Amino acid sequence: MRKESVFNHSLFCMKRHSLTLLLAGACLLAGVQTAKAQRVVLHMKGGKTFECSLSQLDSITLSLDEAKPKVRVGIYETIPGYSVQDVTFYADASTDTRQTSCVLFANADGETMTFDFGKLAEAPLGITIDKASFAGEEAAGYYSTFFPTEAGASLTLRADYTLVAADGSGEVIHVENATAQVPAAHAGWERDKAYTYIFKVYQVITPWTAGQDFCEVFPIQLDKVVVESCDDSVLTR
Repeated sequence: MRKESVFNHSLFCMKRHSLTLLLAGACLLAGVQTAKAQRVVLHMKGGKTFECSLSQLDSITLSLDEAKPKVRVGIYETIPGYSVQDVTFYADASTDTRQTSCVLFANADGETMTFDFGKLAEAPLGITIDKASFAGEEAAGYYSTFFPTEAGASLTLRADYTLVAADGSGEVIHVENATAQVPAAHAGWERDKAYTYIFKVYQVITPWTAGQDFCEVFPIQLDKVVVESCDDSVLTR
């Protein structure tokens, strides 16, 4: 599913009767000037301007990517003696289909919304928070853009991963159906903000008993949330 389709938003097509409302709502309007020659000058963020005639407004489509929230997901692990590899993800709470693309999903009003971030850039996972493996494209800073959301539902990450012994013994442990949540308080995305969610795979120091799910011994949890403005100033950690 495309990142933006989950909200069923239409394209922001600039029409003459809605020009001022549209741009102001997008936080891109600094001023609109109309000259005698029926020319319009759009004053964009960053000091940029765009000039056109009134007759052109019915055919202009405005891209709002710069104003959309940016979100990225990283994962690292801290399990002694093992590396964590082959991480796969689920698109919702009930499906059995796994995918290599990292997905967060939320359930709201009886509908599942999914947010796809792309494949993890590194395997095995990094072993410190500063070396976390991020999903997506490095050229974009691993950020994906989405429409703004309200903090009405938590986001869930559901994954499988494999632990491979680092001592060369060939021991392999398959962890299935591990889940972690981003609380609803951290799941509201505002325009001109960048959000980073970092998850950690770790070991619970308790004796393993026969029949116990490995996801209870080697779970995953949300470890850090960073919210930044688009000018790179950190708002929340």
